[in-house]
Amino acid sequence: MESNPDCALGISYYDLIDENSKRIETMPVIKHLEYNRNNILRVEGAGALRVWHIKVIKEFGLFDEKNFGSYGEDYDLVLKTSELYSVGRIHSVLYHYRRHQEVTDVLRDQKTKVWNKVYARILSLERRKKINLLLKKYKTDDLNKIPKSEIKKIYKI
Repeated sequence: MESNPDCALGISYYDLIDENSKRIETMPVIKHLEYNRNNILRVEGAGALRVWHIKVIKEFGLFDEKNFGSYGEDYDLVLKTSELYSVGRIHSVLYHYRRHQEVTDVLRDQKTKVWNKVYARILSLERRKKINLLLKKYKTDDLNKIPKSEIKKIYKI
């Protein structure tokens, strides 16, 4: 990320392993090559390993555990980051996701999982509408040409 200052978030490839740490060969490496700022809003997540630039995490006030608890708070931060910064791909498997019956994603209430992701998307769409209005107001397609104070109001930062 130091070599690409416009990139505030890197998302790596990952694969799936079983309870014995053996790669599940029937599942391909998950690459999510379709990721861009709009597709991240559309898909169900943002990869298993994400690396943020620390200044961005601090800028947004860390993870929003107040509204999301311990599910979806990372997805919310991914969406916020993708709205203002570039998202890069790390073209290597940096994470082995272990599939087993006690993994928190399996045990978590399905209704909460769906609601938290939908809520994160709703908040993102509302912010994007405000950003689009600012882009029109300043007659630009470049967020960098909008005063930071205007952007901060949208994110309450």
